[in-house]
Amino acid sequence: MPNSTELRDAANRLNALRSTGPTSPEGKDRSRRNRLRHGLAAEAVVTDDERAALAESLDALNELFTPDHLVEADLVRRTAFARVRLRRCETARESRLDGDARDALRSWDEKRRKAIRRRAQRLAARPAATVDALE
Repeated sequence: MPNSTELRDAANRLNALRSTGPTSPEGKDRSRRNRLRHGLAAEAVVTDDERAALAESLDALNELFTPDHLVEADLVRRTAFARVRLRRCETARESRLDGDARDALRSWDEKRRKAIRRRAQRLAARPAATVDALE
């Protein structure tokens, strides 16, 4: 008789046969970025969305610095990549701050609702004091 580990493994294998994952190119690209938060540890140095920004940055930096040899060209290339990654960090930071602000507002609203509910429960026992507190 199979043990629980063997049964679980068999069930996992059956489930894996039914799971095909995304099939469209858009779905595969979205799936590839599911865990991308800030992108600093991403396998791809730039995402498809960032390629245009990288090319634009690289062109502008090459025009500005006009590298004369391989080392200068490499520094310009690294600077362009760093600029794209820095923008990615700034976007992630702004997103995080926006989320934190929404969470704080939601938390504040919930605290206010709880306080009002507590005071409303006292309304029958102490109507005048409760009305004053609610105002």
